Amino acid sequence: MLKIGVTGSFGSGKTTVAAMFRSGGARVVDADAIVHALLKGHPGCRRSIGKAFGADVLTARGVDRIKLARIVFFDRKALGKLEKILHPLAWQKTARAFRPAGSDVVVLDAPLLIEAGWYRKLDAVIVVRAKIPQQVMRIKRRMG
Repeated sequence: MLKIGVTGSFGSGKTTVAAMFRSGGARVVDADAIVHALLKGHPGCRRSIGKAFGADVLTARGVDRIKLARIVFFDRKALGKLEKILHPLAWQKTARAFRPAGSDVVVLDAPLLIEAGWYRKLDAVIVVRAKIPQQVMRIKRRMG
């Protein structure tokens, strides 16, 4: 099985490249979707984040991503704490996708592939780039 990582910054086209692989028969794993699911419903994740950042970031349905983002967005130390919680949990979920299951190629769409160190576990990495004006246009279109 060939394990390929696709990474790049916001609006660079990672999802488009991953979709190209999917249309060619590859299985695509979306790391962002995995992290969102962890924040929404993983009890250990919720507990660890509540302990690290306070009960204010917790809701009955999981972690309030907006409140958490306000804490970590401009604070590298807080971001590092969050990554130490999320990255191992996300990798546990991601690694399951690399078990044989009908596809010879698995593509991991992960914005923080390099930062998390996951690239070491893959056979190849594709870094997707776009010019900043194009990225801004894509992000505006997606997020308003």
